[in-house]
Formats: sequence, structure tokens, C-alpha cells
Amino acid sequence: MTDPDRLEEVIAAYENTLYRAALAVLGDAHEAEDAVQDAFLRYCEKAPDFPDAAHERAWLLAVTAARAACGRPGGGAPPLCWTPIPPPTGRSGNCWRPSRPCRPGTGR
Repeated sequence: MTDPDRLEEVIAAYENTLYRAALAVLGDAHEAEDAVQDAFLRYCEKAPDFPDAAHERAWLLAVTAARAACGRPGGGAPPLCWTPIPPPTGRSGNCWRPSRPCRPGTGR
């Protein structure tokens, strides 16, 4: 990301939401702050292009939740199995959604 003004807008718009989500998972304010900071860092590195604010928010929440899950005692959330779903209207390619936790050692 090369536009610092855009980054400031994104941080102002989502910082509190991401922090509350991370705090709910981690239960520790410092760890939650780290998770949010990591999400914004990833946002800068990837410079994703979103069709709208809802997609941007969802992506940031997913990155924050993944980082928060990795910071949980025990090393994170259980792996998820993924189910294919139809792509949104006007888009092509594969879309996937988590369907349920996988059974340990099976990947299914």
C-alpha cells in the first residue's frame, strides 16, 4: 500500500471492531492489540483491492481472527473443512466456505 491517507482511513474505520473481536478470542488486551496490528500490517503488505467496504471489513476480521486464534493457549483453532459454494453473481472461480471442524488426522 502506498497511500498513507488510505491506511489512516482504514485504521480509523476498523480498529475498534478488530480489537473487540481479538479481545473476545484472546482475553488479553496486549495480545489483542498485537493481533490488530498484524492485521493492518498484512493489509499493507497485500494491498488487497475490495469491491466494497463490507468485503474489506470481512477480510480484516478474518485476518485478525486467524492471528488471534494462533495466539490462543494451545496454539490455535482446529482446522476447518471447506465446502465449495457458487461464486457471487458476475464472478468466476471457486469459492469456499468453512463447513465444520475436520476430524483430527483425516482432513475430512
